[in-house]
Amino acid sequence: MKKHNKKRKSAIVLGLALIAMGNHPAYADDSQKLIGEAQSYLQKGDTKAAVIQLKNALQQNPDNKEARFMLGEVYLKQGDGASAAKELKRAKDLGMADDKVLIPLGKSYLLQGRYEAVLDEIKPPAGASADIKAGIAALQGHAQLALGKAAQGKEKYNEALQNHADFPDALLGLARIAAAVDKDTAGASGLVDRALKADPQNIDAWLMKGDLQRTAGHHAESLQSFQKVLQLDSNNLSAYLGRAIEQIALGKPTEAKKDIDTVRKRAPNHPLANYLAAAMAFQEKNLTAAQDYLQQVLKIAPGHLPSLLLMGNIHYAQNQFEQAEDELSRYVKALPGNVAARKLLAATLMKLKRPQDAVKALEPALKDNAKDPQLLALLGSAYSQGGDLNKGTDYLEQAAKLAPNAAAIRTQLAVGHLAAGETELAVKELESVVDLGKEPMQADVLLVLAHLQKKNFDKALAVAQNMARKDTNNPVPYNLMGAAYLGKKDLASAHKQFEQAIKIQPKFSPAQMNLAQIDLQQGKPQQAEQRYKDILKYDDKNVGAMVALAGLSARAGKEKEAFGWLEKAREKNPKALEPALLLINAYLQQNQPLKALSIARDVQDEHADNPIALQALAQAQLAAGETSSALSSYRKLTEKLPKSPQAQYLLAQAQMKSKDSKAAAASLNKALKVDPNFLPASVALAELELQDNRPQEALGIARQIQKQQDKSPAGYELEGNIHMRTRAYADAAKAYATAYQRGKSGGMAVKMSGARKQAGDSAGAYQALIQWLAEHPDDAGARTVLASTYQSDGKRKEAIEHYQKVLTTQPKNAAVLNNLGWVYYEQGDPRALEYAEKAYNLAKDQPAIMDTFGWILVQQGQVKRGLELLQSATAKSPESPDIRYHLAVALDKSGRRQDARKELERLLERNSDFSEAAAAKSLLNRLKSGG
Repeated sequence: MKKHNKKRKSAIVLGLALIAMGNHPAYADDSQKLIGEAQSYLQKGDTKAAVIQLKNALQQNPDNKEARFMLGEVYLKQGDGASAAKELKRAKDLGMADDKVLIPLGKSYLLQGRYEAVLDEIKPPAGASADIKAGIAALQGHAQLALGKAAQGKEKYNEALQNHADFPDALLGLARIAAAVDKDTAGASGLVDRALKADPQNIDAWLMKGDLQRTAGHHAESLQSFQKVLQLDSNNLSAYLGRAIEQIALGKPTEAKKDIDTVRKRAPNHPLANYLAAAMAFQEKNLTAAQDYLQQVLKIAPGHLPSLLLMGNIHYAQNQFEQAEDELSRYVKALPGNVAARKLLAATLMKLKRPQDAVKALEPALKDNAKDPQLLALLGSAYSQGGDLNKGTDYLEQAAKLAPNAAAIRTQLAVGHLAAGETELAVKELESVVDLGKEPMQADVLLVLAHLQKKNFDKALAVAQNMARKDTNNPVPYNLMGAAYLGKKDLASAHKQFEQAIKIQPKFSPAQMNLAQIDLQQGKPQQAEQRYKDILKYDDKNVGAMVALAGLSARAGKEKEAFGWLEKAREKNPKALEPALLLINAYLQQNQPLKALSIARDVQDEHADNPIALQALAQAQLAAGETSSALSSYRKLTEKLPKSPQAQYLLAQAQMKSKDSKAAAASLNKALKVDPNFLPASVALAELELQDNRPQEALGIARQIQKQQDKSPAGYELEGNIHMRTRAYADAAKAYATAYQRGKSGGMAVKMSGARKQAGDSAGAYQALIQWLAEHPDDAGARTVLASTYQSDGKRKEAIEHYQKVLTTQPKNAAVLNNLGWVYYEQGDPRALEYAEKAYNLAKDQPAIMDTFGWILVQQGQVKRGLELLQSATAKSPESPDIRYHLAVALDKSGRRQDARKELERLLERNSDFSEAAAAKSLLNRLKSGG
């Protein structure tokens, strides 16, 4: 390489870009008119016209390597590394000499952040001159430095100087290390002056000199250095950008924008120009504009670290935590020593409910920053959120000692106390934070939540009202006031506060969600549904709204729609746990374990350290028949949660399913050792005793629970369950009645009613449910049981009355519509077909509903359609004798008597005792006699 050309250009400005952007002597070929014209345009500074002519030349001859090379250099000058690399590699493939193309190609890689590519691909060709070797060594030094490997970078720069003494690129690289790594500003300035002595018109050196002067606060001298560059080259974009940064530092945003706009006009895709435009937009809180500028940067230079960091900040501010995690993770991986970036990454991971990952992000910074209170507070919060309250509180207390007046840290300490159930300590800390008068909002919010947790609704209301007085334009206090009024069961006042929150900020979704809950309490599901859908119009990733819509759809019998909302929630939030777990549970309830297992495996892969994900996987494995795998997963769960009785209980459930009652009993006893009052384990032990035909031992467990928890219904409910299993129905009814006295619930009323019914006390069975419904008229489940009890006793009028009441609140309850259709059929009421068809349209895959509709169709003369439905119902439920009998009747009515006879013979051979056995025998006898 010859002595550095005086027209050489680069773009190292203030540490915001790490490498040079060059303008090498244009390759001229007088025999090619278009290329010559392009060269003329370049000399005039008209790069746009030059690009047009070079593209025209390539249109005529795509294999013109000189045109490719020149176009690559133009793109390089404009900061478009990707386009430059494309053209330069094509020129190289077409035969452009390595000693000419490798250095600009390496610069294009640096612009894109492809530092490894520089190290792997840009190497001196055989027989390379000392200058070429020096240039390539300097490029590799830039790459090593960009990767955070200052020692290796220094080694490469020294290698360049061995090939070419006072090689400016190498001296400037060493200057960067001196300034950024060694913090030796004077040494860096000396190296820059040395480079300028070797080449007084070296633009890279003048740019870096301006950078160093700005860092030292010598703003007038810095501007002179950038002006010197513009004197040497009036089209130098890096000088405009350096001057823009200086003007930003001097508080002259208007002048800075002019220089940035000049660059963007000439090079719309220039990464540094777009980055600076983004930084200014971010400072002005125009996040959308900042995001647009950064997207242009990252499109061209995906590895541009300052842009990744700023984009991570923006996405965090926009609550788009999955995107923020991706960008911040890439930044931290490239620059692991940046503690601020690690803190923001950890905060993002905690927002994503991944505290274990947050701990992993923070711990490497602890070694050199053990007295950073913010770092300690974040680490304490992460441990607390992950369930390790002891470790979490320890770190938070260390942070509080280092910064005793830091409101944020004391707030986090209060969070730890809240998580540990130490509400009194939490309230004390929070009140202290509020008294500090610094950053009060988060502390105030947590203080309100603590009071709400203790059901001190008046105190919560008072704190929230004080918040509203301090900040009248913030919706949060009004939302909290609404929550307090909800606790006081004052729906009207709660509604008013939530509306005020929305008035202040129309897109404040927490208040919208709360209003939807009030709508549901007031029996307005359609209004609630519309609120949830309105939220999704401006926040299409809102998990809460989609989950709520799924719940509304499920309650309305719209299972397909419910699944659709859950799947959409998961699609929009692929790393969110809640929609995935709900989908797993929904598929398990629908007896589709393989679908549940597929999702559970994905969730476990995504959240390998999360016990909830592991538990979901184990449940799906167990339901799918993978018992061995489920047992392994549950054992891992007990290892992760050694102090959790629930984990031992779940392992016992799997062991019971695998018929290993001895191991199950051992696991249940471990659960009770951890928590002697853990009821599910005691109930499961009683179940094991019943399986071994030892009801007295099971009753002993129930009565032990009654002694331990005398005021709880649990022991008496268990006793009732045991009596039901041994068919001691009267004793079961008494036990359930005692349980009901200790804890009234619809479920207990249903159990008490069922026991009385089995004991022959029909009046008592009705009374148990009537008494409950008198106090809880909206309990559709209990009312449905009462209606079915009346139906089974032939009290059709009463059954119809209660089924119709259920339909007033649940008009699309397929089971109730089906039962009502059957009662009307039994009464000979023509409305039977209408209700049966409604039920079928809501649940076309349910065999019982298909049977009712098909049977009524057959009875009303629509034999063909009825037969088709009954055949489908039989295929879905082949063991149901009633459905098979109805199929035989339909076959007979359609003229297929031999088929009907075979169906009846097969049915009665297997089932001699079912509700319509007599009718089936009568029909078979008639068919045998030829009648």
